[in-house]
Amino acid sequence: MSCWGLLHLLELHLSSASVLNLTVLVSYALSWIVLFCTSTLYHASSYMPRKSYLRVLDHCAIFIVIAASYGPFVLHALNDPVGYTLWFLSWLIAIGGCIFKFKSVYRYHVQGTWVYLFQGGMVLVSLPTLMAALSPVAFTWLAVGGVALAGGTYFYIRDDIKYNHCAWHICVLLGGFGTHLAVLDLL
Repeated sequence: MSCWGLLHLLELHLSSASVLNLTVLVSYALSWIVLFCTSTLYHASSYMPRKSYLRVLDHCAIFIVIAASYGPFVLHALNDPVGYTLWFLSWLIAIGGCIFKFKSVYRYHVQGTWVYLFQGGMVLVSLPTLMAALSPVAFTWLAVGGVALAGGTYFYIRDDIKYNHCAWHICVLLGGFGTHLAVLDLL
């Protein structure tokens, strides 16, 4: 899905986009590819030392996807100091979160999830600007993506629910799809 998304974004914008815009779009799409690849490798691995390392990479990829997802919206809808500050803070959280994940490995599972929610939810600070700048279609798809991703964390942290991890991954797919459709409409 993400490979198709990257190719589609490049096809639509390769000839007309600025270098900055292309860099942001490619980093956005590549972050989703990295997320899905690390998640697949983590879930496919049975060798525990490798699996532990892949889990950390998987969790780092979540931080990176969130930060990279701010890019297209900041360049095209939140092109103001608040938008750029949110984008910068999101990347700081991503870098700090990755360092923390490498140092803590299997600890602080729930707390890490709260940090993901905070990182993604920071955009709510500029909700009025975002609503005014986005088309109703883009805003709806962004909301669908955000609700799917945020709502999916409920399943992610609830090991007592049967098939919770499957539900989490379905929410991630829906969230990625919604976000991508919002980006397509935005551009």
